[in-house]
Amino acid sequence: MRSLIALSSLLLTSIPALVLGQEIWGNQYPRSCPDSCLRTEIGVLGLFREQPDAQALAIDENQQELFNATELQGSMQFGLRVMLDLLHVSNHYGGVEAQVGYFGINSLDAETTITASQVDTIFFNSIPADPSPVGNISYSSNIYSAEANLRFRSDYQLRPLVGFRFFKLEDSFDTFLHGTGNISRIGGFSKTNNTMYGGQLGFELDQPLNSYWQIYSLWKLGLMGNDIQGAAEALDVSSNAVVRNYSDSAFSTLFEGGVGLEVCGPFSLRCGYHVLSASDVALGIDQNAAISLLTPDGTVAFNSQTWHGLNLTCLFEF
Repeated sequence: MRSLIALSSLLLTSIPALVLGQEIWGNQYPRSCPDSCLRTEIGVLGLFREQPDAQALAIDENQQELFNATELQGSMQFGLRVMLDLLHVSNHYGGVEAQVGYFGINSLDAETTITASQVDTIFFNSIPADPSPVGNISYSSNIYSAEANLRFRSDYQLRPLVGFRFFKLEDSFDTFLHGTGNISRIGGFSKTNNTMYGGQLGFELDQPLNSYWQIYSLWKLGLMGNDIQGAAEALDVSSNAVVRNYSDSAFSTLFEGGVGLEVCGPFSLRCGYHVLSASDVALGIDQNAAISLLTPDGTVAFNSQTWHGLNLTCLFEF
């Protein structure tokens, strides 16, 4: 009977630790089980796109503004984020780990329909030859990121890292009318792609609060070359396609940061705030004001762009 009571007592004290992720092999959870060789992070990022800079995108017959770019921020969109950590790669420098990761978010979109007695949508410094009382404006962004890092376990709380980063920003800016049956679109369409690649450095930092909870933070800075390719297309008065191609290059930076709370253990849950910020990128909506569709005037316009929002992640160790 005493053995049963002792066993019951052991189970009752162990179950809360297992549920909350407390390390049961000795000390307070030190970020990874000594026997683990692989850590997997699977989760979602939900990000808002920064509000565009001001510019008139539609005017009426009296040259009065009907719509401004600042109204095209859009809503939060979610995308997959995956990180794989290969632990205990080397014992040098206090311990070296290898890490690869990816995330992508499609359709950070904002679209509006404008109605007035006459709607002149402005597309790459041109307006329709035959204005309509209805106009549609759309601004959409896709972002993709891949990285490979070496992380140095100088101690269990602060872990510097260095690696390679790839980042792609795809922007589309369109002004159009719906065709028959609201299926086809007639108007102006553009694509602006930023392809960035280079090195990055940063660190991860954990601050334990107790045996179950800790504050985590992540900070990375990428120094990257940026190749910009874009094109704008619309029909002229004779229904012939007019295409304006544009390209450029730049030295850009990419900052990534995050902070939040984590329930620790071999299976962990993380919830926090996440931010991305890129400098010297070509945004599709900015090219609308900088480049002319019908003449060779204008050059690629550069700006900064920030995305921020929510990080929800599950972490597993094997």
